[in-house]
Amino acid sequence: MRFTINYEMYEAANRLLLERLIQGVSKIDEDTFVSGIKSCKKKETAIEKLTADVHRFIGDLCFECANLKDRAEDFHLEYATIDNNYYDDSGKLLGQIHKSVEHLISDILAKFLPRTRKPQAYPITVHVLDRSILVGNSVSKDLFGFDGYEPCVKELYDVLYMFKNKLLYALNVCKAEVEKVETVRNDEKVLKYVYANTFELRRELKSNEIKEYLSKNEKIQMDQISLDFDKRTNRTDVLKRWYHNAELQQFDQHVVYMSVSRTKDENMSDEEIEVFGRDNFIGCRDAKQIIEHLDELNPKGYGNKLDARFVAALFSKSHAQNLKLFMAFFPKQYNGKYDCVRYNAVNSAKNNIDKHEQNKYNKLFDEILERYPINLI
Repeated sequence: MRFTINYEMYEAANRLLLERLIQGVSKIDEDTFVSGIKSCKKKETAIEKLTADVHRFIGDLCFECANLKDRAEDFHLEYATIDNNYYDDSGKLLGQIHKSVEHLISDILAKFLPRTRKPQAYPITVHVLDRSILVGNSVSKDLFGFDGYEPCVKELYDVLYMFKNKLLYALNVCKAEVEKVETVRNDEKVLKYVYANTFELRRELKSNEIKEYLSKNEKIQMDQISLDFDKRTNRTDVLKRWYHNAELQQFDQHVVYMSVSRTKDENMSDEEIEVFGRDNFIGCRDAKQIIEHLDELNPKGYGNKLDARFVAALFSKSHAQNLKLFMAFFPKQYNGKYDCVRYNAVNSAKNNIDKHEQNKYNKLFDEILERYPINLI
């Protein structure tokens, strides 16, 4: 009979599976094993089959233990992961070792349950842990130990003892990682470091996406984590709340939003926001870069003045919001050899530039931007 594990029922019945498993597995010893063999009256062939099964379980568990150990090096130092429940008793029933835990319960402990008159159904894990003779329930000590049994019984015990020790190691690694996570969550200084470090690592990985957002003149939607930071006055409470509770995808959304917003806020003055618009960061940055190198395009107009059509085309290229504000902003940025033109001349030029001519100017402006690329983040 295969014992099914109803995770939702189990979570409601007992949220301390990890500790309970450690306590139960620790009780498996020679006395509980011999008592189970005696009580359950196992056939020699059944014992040999179980021995072969446990050998196989050990091989799988060794591989799982290596993964546990490897993941443990960085797990608590990552603010968000693809599986925040990797080591605890939520979701997959102890994450990486859930198969070995199920083997323990369904293929080992369940085979050493006390005999009853009526067949018993055990739909959830805790019943097997409560009743299995192997974990010290209903044990009657045998004075003769293995002497009264075939050699296959001792062989099964030896391999079962190896499985027990390996599983205990795995369970204790899980317990240690759960404790490390809680230690970080309750240490404000370390928690802030873990958040900042993970933020920078993810920011680097998402740099192309951040640049793409920055290149768009549109508002980026605020994510839930950023919204929590925005709403709450106590930043530490928010850091605690989302640490190892945010999925990696959620955290990446937070990183992208904060990076885009900070870049815009940190690199646009109040005047620039008024001239170009808060969400027109790229238009502002491009305009300043083009103005700085404008003389390379030979923009000479009448006398020693700039050609008004260059300025008008730049206004359109940058998607600035108001020409008068733009014309007040322009002289503060331009340090070239020509004199600035007045608003009326630029306004007249703007009204006379058609789409074809605007595209010609845009091509010249793009050559400047390609020659002097801007680091967006």
